[in-house]
Amino acid sequence: MNTSQRGPEPSGPRRTSARLRIPALLTALLTSLAVLIPLTATPASAVADSTVVAWGDNDRGQSDVPPGLTDVTQTAAGYAHTLALKNDGTVVAWGLNSAGQATAPPGLADVVQIAAGNAHSMALKNDGTVVAWGDNTFVQATVPPGLTDVTQIAAGYVHTLALKNDGTVVAWGNSYHGQATVPPGLTDVIQIAVGAHHSLALKNDGTVVAWGLNAAGQVTVPPGLTGVTRIAAGYLHSLALRNDGTVVAWGDNLAGQATVPPGLTDVVQIAVGDDHSMALKSDGTVVAWGDNTFGQVTVPPGLTGVTHIATGHRHSIAVLRPSVGFAQASTTFAEDVGAVQVSVTRTATALASTVDYAVTGGTADGSDVTLSPGTLSFAPGQVTTDIGLTVIDDDGNEGDETFTITLSAPSAGTQLDPQTTLTVTITDNDPLAEPEAPTPPATSTTPKAPKAPKVPVKADTLIRTSGSGYAGDNVYGRTSAAAQTATATVHRDIGIAGHGGAVALGRRPVSLRTFYVRIANDGTSRATITVKGGAAPSGVRVRYHEGRSNVTAALRSDSGLRVKLAPGAHRRIRIQMLISPDIEIGSVKQVAVSAAPAGDATQADIVRAAVHIIR
Repeated sequence: MNTSQRGPEPSGPRRTSARLRIPALLTALLTSLAVLIPLTATPASAVADSTVVAWGDNDRGQSDVPPGLTDVTQTAAGYAHTLALKNDGTVVAWGLNSAGQATAPPGLADVVQIAAGNAHSMALKNDGTVVAWGDNTFVQATVPPGLTDVTQIAAGYVHTLALKNDGTVVAWGNSYHGQATVPPGLTDVIQIAVGAHHSLALKNDGTVVAWGLNAAGQVTVPPGLTGVTRIAAGYLHSLALRNDGTVVAWGDNLAGQATVPPGLTDVVQIAVGDDHSMALKSDGTVVAWGDNTFGQVTVPPGLTGVTHIATGHRHSIAVLRPSVGFAQASTTFAEDVGAVQVSVTRTATALASTVDYAVTGGTADGSDVTLSPGTLSFAPGQVTTDIGLTVIDDDGNEGDETFTITLSAPSAGTQLDPQTTLTVTITDNDPLAEPEAPTPPATSTTPKAPKAPKVPVKADTLIRTSGSGYAGDNVYGRTSAAAQTATATVHRDIGIAGHGGAVALGRRPVSLRTFYVRIANDGTSRATITVKGGAAPSGVRVRYHEGRSNVTAALRSDSGLRVKLAPGAHRRIRIQMLISPDIEIGSVKQVAVSAAPAGDATQADIVRAAVHIIR
């Protein structure tokens, strides 16, 4: 029923039918609602790509959120219309428009707060001025000339309040019940709230002042009420949020609207409708109580990720900020597990959204796990989805290895959860290498040399050509010229110069030679070993690979490639030498690979890959 043209309600007994009662406004102002980054949203009656969810009465379209509405930071609601403030400072309105209350003034911008009365609407601009539109029967939409320095606004049934930055309150509109008559000397106010025909002010000492219609005790502040951080006012009841996260209510309780649910704590914001109340908790969930004739206190199932709430006469609104992330910081898989699924979860799940992911090798690389990036898609209502990976088993003793999955680039309207990375450990299932058989005792009578002491860390580097066995097993000083060398030969064509150019005779040139370097930890403790590769000699291109990963840059860098190895474990580096066909016959081209315990330059095992150019 449209009652926007009805005069002020007398102070006599209240009618008990919520439908017949004169509608009231409500909604407490959200003082410190921070800037919320928009997000694709959530709940039951949500519209795709919206950041706002509305439920309850919808007889005038007040709960029909406009399709595509995003980037909303706050909402306000009147009798049967709704306002949304976007983070670009513009206002969107919908619902009943009988007095123009849902038609935002053209060019309205730079808005920092909104408020909605019974049939009028308001906007506070960042320059401290106020704009009002809609029903003006009682001059509730006529902003006092020269009003500036405003920090908050609130709208009631037919009256309006503004809080100035000096802590004083200005009121205008109908004051039949004294609701627009600010108590003399009221100062130090930090928040205001307006009900149907009463007003509230929160002072900086945490106390509450109330004035206006008191038909149901709505302006009788409970004795001793202190520590208040927020206030809200409805038709005939009032709410206060305390600094311990609890809620206090007083006034009319005909529909249970002033009966705070037992055990309600951790509340960060409150809002009040005609005969219902709502609370937003710190975990992003919403609790509602009171009259539910139109479903206004039936919070949509699964509603999470809420950052702001507002209430109208008989409808409720929530602003959502969906987030996506990992539920934990790390997880572990066995090396032989094969295909695995890593779960990603999100809040505010009613709408579709996407997020990108990347898999980055640590001590694990492409030979241990698939490292391909991808995009995850969440369907409306979907809470979790999985990243599919394949852990690659091998027969090499490598010790436990790790890699990282990182989330990025969520779709518009979704934010990243703080837990955007997941460290995955692959536990090695390969047995340690069997120790070498001891050398039989010598028959000579010469006394044996004393055993070398057991060292906790010992880098051991072996090298072989493709098809040969490994060679080398000694530790050298970093400056020593001694090293183990694996040599491959390359036959070069013989060219005869003439007027017709070069003629190829003899063998066809073979330009690629491959070597394998085995880096092992022969010590008794888990170690980090630094592996470095030499630069390419003239006429040769050199590439270093570990599994399917090109690690040339890492080996050639000053810091080298760092690998973590358990005692007896090893890693393998592949060297590819691409030989130019015009290298001089008889040349020997070689590159060196060294391995040393990290931080200990005195122990470096060096091997060389050599190519001998022959006819």
